[in-house]
Amino acid sequence: MSSDEEYIGKQFWDAPSETYVWYRKKQLMLSFIKDMVEKKDNLRILDMGCNNGTDLFSFSKLINKKHEYVGLDIDKQAISFANKRVKNDKLNNFKFYCRDIVSQDVTRLGKFDIILSSEVIEHVYNHDLFLKKAHIMLNEGGYVMLTTPNKDNIIKKLVLRFYPNVKEKQSWYFDRHGADIEKDKEGYMNNRESIMQHVSEVNKKQLRQELIRNGFEIVKLKSSAISYGSPVLDNNKFLFFIWTALDAMPLFGSKLGYDICVLARKV
Repeated sequence: MSSDEEYIGKQFWDAPSETYVWYRKKQLMLSFIKDMVEKKDNLRILDMGCNNGTDLFSFSKLINKKHEYVGLDIDKQAISFANKRVKNDKLNNFKFYCRDIVSQDVTRLGKFDIILSSEVIEHVYNHDLFLKKAHIMLNEGGYVMLTTPNKDNIIKKLVLRFYPNVKEKQSWYFDRHGADIEKDKEGYMNNRESIMQHVSEVNKKQLRQELIRNGFEIVKLKSSAISYGSPVLDNNKFLFFIWTALDAMPLFGSKLGYDICVLARKV
């Protein structure tokens, strides 16, 4: 197996329930912006915390218009992989840079029409600084779309209440990064152990307040799958069926959503 193949294999948990959760989230993200990006040409779209560019590459295939895509991430290997794909597939409308979004000056990349940031802000101590950067980098009337775990997810609270030793499978991520991560200046991943830790989760009300405080108005705010995946669901087809059936019901999805998905406009 090549290093690239091994790298890609580590980007997704080998579990049907977790794959389902990620699919639901990406489906919701695309629904937020698809109409917007198909009505105009030559938009500039930025992914803050793009990892290996998966979201940008995937969205571009589902969008009929030609746009410019830029991705930023602190992970050198992820950015290297994304740039290899750009070169191999001759994608001249894609650019990827290894940058620390908070502590480095990324505003020199210019203005954008849409900024995406999926599962990033919960790793940042200073949300206001992060959102101010996004606000500065958006054109007037531009949009930011965020996804982040919901701190008030009921199922997660119950699991942690009765199984306090539950931990995410993070060891591969720590092993892969190591010395490549520098200590930051403004509160973004300020030590090796916090790279994948959720240091600042919020609920819907808190996220709404943070966005409004930093110059945005809420356009859409929804929840994705009702909970994250687990081996219990993967090993029991009946429970998996019940779980997905409940997730399809609007009442459960809106009240129990594991992730918050929000689209906000710069004002």
